[in-house]
Amino acid sequence: LDKCIYCYEPNEGIGGTETATPEQIATVRAKIETFVPNARFIYGGSVNPDNMGNLLKLNLTGVLVGSASLSPEKYQELVRASHGA
Repeated sequence: LDKCIYCYEPNEGIGGTETATPEQIATVRAKIETFVPNARFIYGGSVNPDNMGNLLKLNLTGVLVGSASLSPEKYQELVRASHGA
């Protein structure tokens, strides 16, 4: 189990525009870490340039990018946001 990467994507985030709150993400992560301390954890669910800054504050292993990766311009914005630019 300790070699797994765990991912959380709320139903509302699948193909939609709703992102889980930092509290919701932290709650899910805490539940996983009950069984696997210091689990590698990624979040997917309407990841976009506008919410990337808040997601980075959560010290995630990474993010899963869906529809924001379909447009080269949007994806470039996302990469810039992930670097704090």
